[in-house]
Amino acid sequence: MATGWRRRTVAACGLAATLLVAGCGGSDSGNNGGSGNGDGGASSAGGDASPAEETEPEPEEDAEAAGLDACELLTEQEVATAIGAEALHVTSRRVAPEVDGGRLAGCSYLNEDVPGIAGMTLNVVAGTDDEAFFMPFAEREGLYAVDELGERNLYVGYETGDGSVHFRELRIMEGDTGLHLRYTYHDNPGGMPALDEDSMVDAMTAIASSAIERLPDQVTIADGVPEGPCAEIDLALAAEALGGELTTAGSVVGEDGALNCEFGGVDAELTVLAVTDPARVASMGVPAAEVNVPDLGDGARVRVMPADAGAQGPLDATVNVGGTKVVVVSAVYAPEAGAMSEPAPEAVELVRHIAATVG
Repeated sequence: MATGWRRRTVAACGLAATLLVAGCGGSDSGNNGGSGNGDGGASSAGGDASPAEETEPEPEEDAEAAGLDACELLTEQEVATAIGAEALHVTSRRVAPEVDGGRLAGCSYLNEDVPGIAGMTLNVVAGTDDEAFFMPFAEREGLYAVDELGERNLYVGYETGDGSVHFRELRIMEGDTGLHLRYTYHDNPGGMPALDEDSMVDAMTAIASSAIERLPDQVTIADGVPEGPCAEIDLALAAEALGGELTTAGSVVGEDGALNCEFGGVDAELTVLAVTDPARVASMGVPAAEVNVPDLGDGARVRVMPADAGAQGPLDATVNVGGTKVVVVSAVYAPEAGAMSEPAPEAVELVRHIAATVG
């Protein structure tokens, strides 16, 4: 289980954030797992325990062996109550082997049941340190500490574009574990609640405090096992196309074929999103004029996006499927893939396989 850290330029931010607000700024969404915190076992009505019962692990030990699921630290209703939303839904799980100086497990929430799109993300990073964990804040202005939260913390608020998209972030260190909250809202109606600054700080502090209290003494983050159609994606094919092995996974499977699959590696990353909400299908589908792979689904756009100087841009693909679904594929290439401005045939075949698998 890798917990070491080395800086690398990430050419793409979390797809969940880009779909919601078209911007990035900080690490985003963790591990597979169920919901709920039930007892998970029956107790004996009386008498001495049998040898089999004595050797059976307690539920806490089971959870530790399975690794931390960031989505189980807080219930959806607890988070919703803290920010004043009527209800929230888990929309993404992510595990990454090397982010922010350690191993990451993340969970994203939205006030709509749309897998892959995020309004708030809670990340837990195991085995990190102050320098690595707070590095993403190095060039941010307006940072300040929130009283009595962790061993060190920093909070920041900022806007992007025309100022209609708002980001609020809180990073906290406790021992060698970092906790990162990222909240996004915009000025359009119907999205995540727009809180005044004092209310936002109070809400994020309450959420972070509860999450910290529930962290185990030793945070273990397992590789994760993808669910549903996410488990059928050929990761060997992905490794060939992206130039790097994908070793971690997280997924959320919704209704009507909607899903979010997150795969991570030391050098490469892959995010898959299947959208079935009619309004989003209409807005996210590829216009006929932009289709460059007409025999993929009902028309697809497959491209390599531009990136900063010295960095390889990410793979970005959108596939129309029958007018009722859109499949979106976003991937970070490993350095071994080499520099490119157009998708290689292997990348197009990866997108074709994914669209056939989840579409």
